[in-house]
Order: sequence, then C-alpha cells, then structure tokens
Amino acid sequence: MITKQPPNIKRHALIIEDDDVDYQGIKRALSRSTLAFECERATTLSAVNMLVKTSTYDIIVTDMNLPDSAGLETVSSLLELTNKVPLVVMSGNGDDTIALEAVHAGAQDFIPKQYIADEGLINRTVRHAIERHQLKLGLDITREREHFLANYDQCTSLPNRALFIDRLQQEFKQATRDNNQFAVFFIDLDLFKHVNDSLGHAAGDEVLRCVGNRMKAVVRESDTVARFGGDEFVLILRDTGADHEVIANVANKFINTINKPIPYAEQTCNVGASIGIACFPSDGASPEQIIRNADTAMYEAKKNGKNQCHFFTKELQEQKSHVLTIENALRIALQEPDAQFDLHYQPRVNLATGNIFSVEALLRWNCPGLGNIPPHQFIPLAEEIGLIERVDEWVLEAACKKAVGWAKMEKTACIGVNLSGRSFNQPCFVSDVVKPLLTKYDIPAGSLEFEITEGILLENTENVLERLNALKQLGISLAIDDFGTGFSSLNYLNRFPIDTLKIDGSFICDESSGDSAQVLLKTIVTLGLSLGMKVVAECIETEAQRKFLTTLQCDEGQGYLWFKPASNWTPSTE
Repeated sequence: MITKQPPNIKRHALIIEDDDVDYQGIKRALSRSTLAFECERATTLSAVNMLVKTSTYDIIVTDMNLPDSAGLETVSSLLELTNKVPLVVMSGNGDDTIALEAVHAGAQDFIPKQYIADEGLINRTVRHAIERHQLKLGLDITREREHFLANYDQCTSLPNRALFIDRLQQEFKQATRDNNQFAVFFIDLDLFKHVNDSLGHAAGDEVLRCVGNRMKAVVRESDTVARFGGDEFVLILRDTGADHEVIANVANKFINTINKPIPYAEQTCNVGASIGIACFPSDGASPEQIIRNADTAMYEAKKNGKNQCHFFTKELQEQKSHVLTIENALRIALQEPDAQFDLHYQPRVNLATGNIFSVEALLRWNCPGLGNIPPHQFIPLAEEIGLIERVDEWVLEAACKKAVGWAKMEKTACIGVNLSGRSFNQPCFVSDVVKPLLTKYDIPAGSLEFEITEGILLENTENVLERLNALKQLGISLAIDDFGTGFSSLNYLNRFPIDTLKIDGSFICDESSGDSAQVLLKTIVTLGLSLGMKVVAECIETEAQRKFLTTLQCDEGQGYLWFKPASNWTPSTE
C-alpha cells in the first residue's frame, strides 16, 4: 500500500531520458495517473547528481543508456546516488536481459520502450515499484532495528556486551599481528544503587546515558566504550604502549568527568567510578581472561576506597585464586561443620577481683589441606558470598551445647557469641533460629550474650530495637563489640537495651601513653559506666594497661595478659 500524501501535495518524479519522444510519453502517463506526478527531466547522469542535492523524488524512471553512462553502470550509479528512491529502468528493443539484471542489481522494475504509449502499464509499473520499495524500506528498518537490538544497549546506545566481545576478539587478532598493546577498562559506578533507590530507575537510566556520553567524549573514535550490564561499563583503549602512566591518565579523566554532578529533573545525581585495568599482552591471553582480570582489578579499586583506578597484577591473581580456594573449602566445610569448625574460648577477667564470669566464643577453622585459616580471611568472605548465616547458626548451636555441658558439671560462665549483621537483620532470626535452639538445649538463663557491632544498630532503629527487646525477653544479654570503631551515636546507647560495652583494642593504653589517648579511653569508660553498662576492655596485653584500666574503674578485661583463646578452657581453669 502506498503511503498517503497530504491533500493537494503531488508526488514528484524524475525522468532521466535524452530522447524527447520517450520523455514526453513517460511524462504524459505519469501526469495523468491517479498519483498525479509532477515530472522533472534530466538528460545525463551528471545532471542527476546536481538535482538530487536540492530536490526529493518519489520515483525515478531512467533510460539505461545515457550520453555519459550506459547499461548496468547507470543503474549502479543511480542506486548509489538515490538509494532511498524507487528506480524503474526503461529498456530498448532486445534489452530485456539487461533490464532484468538491473532489477537484480536493485531497480524495482523495468518498462520496455515499445510500451511507453501504454499509460495503464506504466502507471501499474510505477505504482508497484513504489509499493515494493516502501516494503523494502520497511524491511530494512526492521533489519536495522534487529541489528541495533542485537549489538547495542537500548538505554545508552553504546555497544553491548556481545558487540564489545566481538570487537575485543578483533583487537586481539590485530594487536597480535601488529605487535601492539592495548588496555581494557572495567568500570563500575559507585553510589549508583543510591540513585536508583532514592530517585527511581528513570533517574538511573539518565545517569547511565550521561555517563556513557561523557566517557565517549574522553576517548578516541577508534576506542570502544560499551555497557557491559547494570552499572558496569568496559573500554578498549587501543595502541596504548607500555606506559601505565598514560593509561592511568585516561582512567583519571574518566573518574573526573563521571564525578561531575548529573542534572535530573530539579535535582542532581552524583556517582563515582571504580576502574580496573588489564593490559595486553601481559594480563590476558584471551578476551575472557583479560576482561576477568580487569574485573578483578576493579574490585581491588573498590576495596581500597572506591572512585579510583587499579591495575591488574599477578599478586591480585594469586590472591583471587586463594580466595576461590577458601570459598570452595568453606562450602565443603559447611556440609559437615563439626568436622572442621571449633570454638575457642577467651575469658573476661574482673579487673578488681580476678574472677571470671564470662567468656567470648571465637570461631576457628582447621581445613584439611589448607590448615588453620584465620577468621579475618574467611569471615568476611562468608558474608560476601552469603554463607555467614549458616556459620552463625553453627556457632550459636555449638555455644549452646557448651553451655549445657558446663551446666551438667555445675560450672557456669556466660558465653559471648559474635553475631553478623546479616543474621541479626533477618526478620525471622529470633523466631526461627534463636528460640528453637534455646528450646532444644534448655540452657540456663544468663548463659548467652550476643556481641554485635555499632554498624548493625544504626541500620534501621525501629527493627533493631524490636529484635533487641525480643532477645532480651529470651534471657540473652547484649554487648556492643569493638566499640569506637564504627559511627557511634549516643542516642542508640541510651535507647537500646545494651548490657555491655566492649572497648576496641585500638583504644587501650596505659599511663605512659599520650594525654589524648588516656583522655579518650577514660571518656569511653566513663560513658559506659554512666549509662549503667558493664565496660570490658579488649586486647589487654600488659600489666601497665591492666593497672591503668583499674584506676578508671573499668569492670573487666580480656586479652593475652591472662589467656589466649583455647578450645579446652572450662570455668574450672579460673
């Protein structure tokens, strides 16, 4: 179906014919047709070249043999000049074979010259040519759309992951052949989730588009910036040479331009960028490997404070391999945790009397093949990969078993259990984990204390208060662990039902320490005592520290001065 034109607007036809009789015959037929063409004439191909620069046409009818062009050369030249306009060729007697070749080359149809007087034939031919051409254009647009969707990101119009990997494969081949070097950037936006959560996904999409445009403006046309997925972008920086400083300068330009505020509606969005960089040929023998290594470097940039770049190194690869080994071993260990996990106990000593009423349960992992793995290596990893809740449940149950065992020997000590924020923030943690264990083991009241960090208390105060009260109702004491290392708030200290304040070891000092260190420690002890809490000093290693804390009236101390953590400690050893 031919697209309708607005009323009183005629269609325009260009007739390319140097013979006056043939031109008049075609003009007469087109002018009298239902489409009512206004016709314009050209007699040479060079004249067409001038006309198409200033005029638009709905159909072009051409003789194949012109004064300055002949045969298929005429057709190919016209298609190159006017590929968006349907083309009908006229063939002389005996030229039908060439006319058919012209159709195969891209013309929509042909008219034998002996039928120029048949106005009905000419009108049908031209009408069908326009319809077929419109159908072809529609198919071309569909194909272009399909190609775009397959190779480009709809939000940013940047190359997508598939096209990026294809270009990276080509870059590998070319750089290997020409002995060139290039770099791959893996870019993750910092604070992007905050934009989505606070302003909505429309704002997030605008940030992605703006960031994509800004990055494209920094690099050359020969480089490739692509959206890898989510808030992750990637870059192929070509022909870099071996100078890391030059590459880092580009990364810093990225960071600086991304850091600029992004206007949205009546507000501004602010994001940063953590960039990992891997270089060819040193950092990857395949596209997959170099992307993976750039990703590894990006996580190192995030770990070091975000909004910075970091180059991949062999040490990072070794570290990543080690972490992966620990992760796999941890998953295996959690299948039979009793075989590999153990609790070691470190007592808290009353500074005035030397009595022991409480101990802290510390998780230890003896892994077959890897040996003793320090908690600072596997506890953060367990949190990162979502296994910490299972670890916490094992620790809590093991502490319950120990409390029951001591009670049977008529020996008691309150066991402090470190609790992760992920476990504490589970809505059903108290009802589905804590209550069943207390019921199962029927442990004596006052046998358990949960140690939580300051950060947990600041996340959602109403939910936190509800869970703390629920734990208190079950007879569980509550302690703030590593006090002073988080974002402290006097409000939560006063509002929440906290029993014990455990001062982080970094604040512990003695009378020989500087005045500011002594004042700070005294202030923390006084604060806890004033709020009616038991104050415990961690990491005490010297007698001088013990004496100074005693003068401050600190209640209890914990550290190597008295005991190292041990699995066989019992209340009888005090």
